[in-house]
Amino acid sequence: MTSESADRSHANLRKFGKVALIGLAVIVVFFAPIIPISYEEINGLDVDEPIGRMVTKNVSIFQIITGTE
Repeated sequence: MTSESADRSHANLRKFGKVALIGLAVIVVFFAPIIPISYEEINGLDVDEPIGRMVTKNVSIFQIITGTE
């Protein structure tokens, strides 16, 4: 059998864990979209220019999701 104080401390730990997870989720939702991502893309693969050139682009997750540049 557990004591009453141990039950209270476990309940407090569970509450703290829930609050910490909610706080982490809020931080991820608000700040992750502005993290820049760098990737390489080949530009210039047209009929006039058969060999493209490699371009490094920096975009955020928000730009990828919304399709803006």
